[in-house]
Amino acid sequence: MSPQAVKHIAAHYLDYTRQRAAEITRARDPYEQAVAAMDRAFGLGAEEAHAILRTDAEAKRIYDCALQALMEQQQS
Repeated sequence: MSPQAVKHIAAHYLDYTRQRAAEITRARDPYEQAVAAMDRAFGLGAEEAHAILRTDAEAKRIYDCALQALMEQQQS
């Protein structure tokens, strides 16, 4: 995936995260907190993000690795 594609994904994800900010900050589960952090960092629309993660295996692996790292960081 090109850096431009990653930036494009990140730009669209922001709108979605703003809509869910209040709900996300109340999340107690480490996975949900990690997803919330990724949402805030990348800012994609939910439908677009899910479509990309379903169809782009490389993006899914990167996203999953980042979530795991965030969960570990939050637990320490």
